[in-house]
Amino acid sequence: MKKTKIYMKILLGAAVFLTPTYLIRFDVMGIPTNMWELLLGAIFLMWLKEDFSKKKLKIWWEDVKKNQYFFPITLILVGTTVSTLAAKDMEASLGIVKGWFVMPLLLALVIAKKIKINKDREWILSAMVLSATIVAVIAITYYMYGYLTYDGRLRAFWESPNHLAMYLAPGSILSFWNVFLKNNKKEKIWKVVLWSGAFALIATSIYLTKSYATWMAIFVSVGVMGYLKHKKNKTALLQGAAVLIFAIGIIFVFQIQQDKFTQLIKFEERSSLSSRIMIWKASTKIIQDNWFFGIGPGNFQASYLEYQKHFPPYLEWAVPQPHNLFLAFWLQSGLVGLVGFLWLLLVWTKSVLKKIKGDANNHIPYFLLGIMVYFLIHGLVDTTYWKNDLAIMFWTVFVLI
Repeated sequence: MKKTKIYMKILLGAAVFLTPTYLIRFDVMGIPTNMWELLLGAIFLMWLKEDFSKKKLKIWWEDVKKNQYFFPITLILVGTTVSTLAAKDMEASLGIVKGWFVMPLLLALVIAKKIKINKDREWILSAMVLSATIVAVIAITYYMYGYLTYDGRLRAFWESPNHLAMYLAPGSILSFWNVFLKNNKKEKIWKVVLWSGAFALIATSIYLTKSYATWMAIFVSVGVMGYLKHKKNKTALLQGAAVLIFAIGIIFVFQIQQDKFTQLIKFEERSSLSSRIMIWKASTKIIQDNWFFGIGPGNFQASYLEYQKHFPPYLEWAVPQPHNLFLAFWLQSGLVGLVGFLWLLLVWTKSVLKKIKGDANNHIPYFLLGIMVYFLIHGLVDTTYWKNDLAIMFWTVFVLI
């Protein structure tokens, strides 16, 4: 039993570490899938074989129904399912439901059942940081060989620089905590060196993406973690604020001459912010016409183009998501799904803050909250859930509390 537990812990760490393998896509018996889903499927079947019997299933189901997250998650799934049934392209919606809800939730379920102590939680989170570090090394290699977007941004093997930055962000927050916010006086020097190296590599890659929204969301996240950790120590708060302001100032100095930055502060017609505002206006119009059921997962691009007739010529045409986390949930899981998502966030945040208040020396709730803050802040201008890797990270962070 002990060996099986160790094997499952290793496999769950591997599932988190190998998240980018979702990019290796193929069909199995005509059903689209990917390498990560096959790995998770094997892990899930192993867990079922090990833990389940008819008696255990009944006990487990009773426990699930009593869980504070049961009803909000149920609302999300019901809303997404109903929205899928009402979608014009149901096939696209079904693929998204499988890849961005069912599979990540299965991972979260197994983690919830097998990862019980903080040492094991740290193992899972370390796998997330290690994955981000390896991706960062690969991304920097792309940069060294000049493989950049037309506007000089790093995206490596992701579809866009923003996607790369969003994948790396949780790893940067975790490594930052271990280098700068955690009490390292009793930590072994080699661990501090490793965490510092990981942070340097991940932060460098994120910087090279030139994803301003990612940068700002990380700064807010770090600020929240630092405040909660040191709110009784005014000196530490002032020092932290000074360092944060200094870091923002340095980035400002290096970016002030960049075209992307100039377009943003001058609010030029073709800036990324102007494009997003147009996308949000179109999204709002689509919601007005589909306020309850939504349009179904994976149907935003078609609806966005269909609604062009209501607006001046779009600044951006290829828009698979509405560049806002909350608009995305409303559009793609209906009002029911949005309510479930907001309810889930509220209950989870209250639980995390309660744990922080109950045990200030337990550092895990701090950086789990930091990652969630990142998701929500960046989610104001991007869609920090509706993607395989982001959904996997979201539910992993969610369940580790």
